[in-house]
Amino acid sequence: MKTQKNGLFTCIAEKLFHIKYLEGEKFSMGTLMKEIPDMQNFIWSVSKKNFVALLPSSNGFQLPSTILDSYQMSSSRLEEFLKAKTNQIYSISEAPGTLHLKTDGVPIHNAASPIRYNLEEGQFMLSLNKDSSAFSLPELLIHYLISYNLSIIARYETEWWAELMKTMPNDDYPYIVQFLKISQAKVPFLIFEWIKSERFHS
Repeated sequence: MKTQKNGLFTCIAEKLFHIKYLEGEKFSMGTLMKEIPDMQNFIWSVSKKNFVALLPSSNGFQLPSTILDSYQMSSSRLEEFLKAKTNQIYSISEAPGTLHLKTDGVPIHNAASPIRYNLEEGQFMLSLNKDSSAFSLPELLIHYLISYNLSIIARYETEWWAELMKTMPNDDYPYIVQFLKISQAKVPFLIFEWIKSERFHS
């Protein structure tokens, strides 16, 4: 998928999330689905996790220190990286096997940030896909893009869709079904959280 200058997606991104740099960006379905934390235990490679849980602790969260290997960063570099990507202040201290993240506030559910909320597990999670084009995309926009692409396939690729329905055990069908189940619950939740945050800041 390639975003258009005057498309509905870029309009929503700008009006709801004040994001103006998405014109001409390209996203694949696989890239987008990997940025939904609720798909964590269902996504393609069981051996490669796409998220790590932020475990609540005093004044912040705990992360396994292996996150530094995943990001190929020192703790000080990760601290600066998270500040830049989330627009929130984080300070990181190290303990054996653990990183402690102190923050100036609770992460925002719909932020342009790699920190996302897993609704099923009830916890925030940090994306490990730092080289992904969708790494900092608000999750509501991710659901929009996937749903839009599925609607285009259903409308214009009827032969592919019919074949998919006949061969349901193949690679694509289970992920589509799982996404739709998650999205039914997640999208209303994300919209409600966005409305609350807008009312709070207005």
